[in-house]
Amino acid sequence: MPPRQLTCTACAHTFSLPAGAPASCPKCGAPARSAAGARARSGEPARSSRSRTAARPGSGGRKTTGLFLAGGGALLLVAAFLFLRGGEEGPSPAQAAEPVAGVDLAALPDPPRLEGTTDEEWQAMNELVARYVTPPFGDESQKAGDRLMVRGKRAVPAILAGFKRLDLTKRENAEIGWKMQTLLLQGLCGDVNFGWHRDTRPEDVAFNQRVIQRWLEAWAKAGEDDAAWAEIRATASAPAPAK
Repeated sequence: MPPRQLTCTACAHTFSLPAGAPASCPKCGAPARSAAGARARSGEPARSSRSRTAARPGSGGRKTTGLFLAGGGALLLVAAFLFLRGGEEGPSPAQAAEPVAGVDLAALPDPPRLEGTTDEEWQAMNELVARYVTPPFGDESQKAGDRLMVRGKRAVPAILAGFKRLDLTKRENAEIGWKMQTLLLQGLCGDVNFGWHRDTRPEDVAFNQRVIQRWLEAWAKAGEDDAAWAEIRATASAPAPAK
């Protein structure tokens, strides 16, 4: 018969004994029994070292499992958020980049000077306009505006030429454009007003460009005729909002 594999009940020494030999430990003399029998009597099932390590409280196996479950939950939340967000409608890049309709004032011709205006008068009025539109708006600008007002409607073509050359993307020029309409053009052209935006957003720039275009068209229609300006004033309205 093959030798028996025994374990000491006192010192846990494991040893082999021939069949029929006394079941006592050669190390301490205490009774010995087989390892399988000891487990059977204690009611403990046989387990591998790997399974005992995974089930031990506080072992790394339980932590790894918890981290895996937490990471999976986070991924599910992200996936749910992206799924719900996919149903939202937003502006397409083409819509966001669509320019606001304006007017190319540089393509419009300058109004010609009135008949009888000499070269010296025309040059002087253009110099006054240049002084008026040069920031900052102060005493010198106001004096230039007063001298233009004295010249009456002869100054309007020079004022309109300077008006259409303003860089309306700059805030100081948006302010000066407002003053040109309210202080000069209204006073010389029967209190006509087409509106004005004192800001520099793209829609404001486009609006003011169309205001200047209306002034050029109104001058080409009415010129020095006060009655014609009265008719324009009665029907004057601000341009439609830019799209």
